[in-house]
Amino acid sequence: MGGSAYVEVWVPKQVRHPYPIVYLHGAGQTATDWQQTPDGRPGWAYYFAKQGYVPVHGRFAGARPLAVRADHDGTLNIRTASNLESIFTASAKKGDFPRAKLHTQFPGTGLMGDPIFDDFAKRKCNFSAAVAPRRRIN
Repeated sequence: MGGSAYVEVWVPKQVRHPYPIVYLHGAGQTATDWQQTPDGRPGWAYYFAKQGYVPVHGRFAGARPLAVRADHDGTLNIRTASNLESIFTASAKKGDFPRAKLHTQFPGTGLMGDPIFDDFAKRKCNFSAAVAPRRRIN
């Protein structure tokens, strides 16, 4: 599965812009975040398709739990709930990066035990250490 990708293209009934919007997900993500927000609202893909853009996103081998293999991709990581809180869902409360306090838009509390957080955390998957962020994962 090395180098493979699943690519999804949405073509609106009326294309009004000549260039597509290409979404790139991060390590441990599955690209479903572009289709739906953690609390169930339509995601960015719907928004841009309604504006006449062609949204394109992929799911790369490193983002599919069954496609990532330690013998091929090396050491595997997965984000802990505490790590998700600090970098994605409750950054204003728990983040340790320079502009963390500005990240306040995650729905719900962004903390473990909140149903929206728990659903978001369930969608995360293993990723290769080769694409891991350079900072320590808790």
